[in-house]
Amino acid sequence: MVALTGGSLRADPITVDGNWNDWGINPDSGDWTASTGSRVFFEDYRGTGGTAYLGPGWGGQFFDVEAIYATMQGSTVFFAIVTGFDPDGVVHGGTTYLPGDIFFDVGSGWNVGVDLETGNIFTGVSGTTPMFSSSGPFTLVGGTNVGVTPLSIPRDGAMTHYGNGDTSSRHYNYEGSLDLSLVGGLTSNRVGIHWTMSCGNDIGEGYLPKPAVPEPATLGLFGLGGLAALIARRKSGKK
Repeated sequence: MVALTGGSLRADPITVDGNWNDWGINPDSGDWTASTGSRVFFEDYRGTGGTAYLGPGWGGQFFDVEAIYATMQGSTVFFAIVTGFDPDGVVHGGTTYLPGDIFFDVGSGWNVGVDLETGNIFTGVSGTTPMFSSSGPFTLVGGTNVGVTPLSIPRDGAMTHYGNGDTSSRHYNYEGSLDLSLVGGLTSNRVGIHWTMSCGNDIGEGYLPKPAVPEPATLGLFGLGGLAALIARRKSGKK
């Protein structure tokens, strides 16, 4: 796992529909560089096998959390979690592994979450622990339901069956948004996003810095510049 932070690039509108194009990426062709928002996490396993080490566990592409993208528009954080993990689940050795909920740190730890099944938003949550405990939290426990948010999770009703010799090059986009005003606002200078699966073989976690607000002095300069331009136009009109 490699966590990154970064400021947003362009802030074009994001539509929560699972389409890569909003972010300007195409994982299927190896293009992971966003033209909208920021890539706040990146650790793409560049293979198709199912035995490679990911950290803290194994599983190759089937369990790889590849990248997380995020951008903030007003009070809303839009995000895309790109992973090789099938949202319907992965069956291995007779055990079914399932995707976790999405956790957010708005200033006091991973205590805000979005239920991956329903899109319901909860505050004051704790989390269950995956098999690799260092990858937690996994699913939401408790908390107060404060609303619901759009999610686009690419389910087709069929689980992936992992076996000896299996390969996979699938990339799934778990896309959604979170209106920070519903969870009490951002109380730090960044918002964190965290996701893993029930085994915790891999983990995606990164932080998006809060957009900078122009200093009052800068705003004053903008105002003076506009006033000077207006005076110049008026003088020019009197000649």
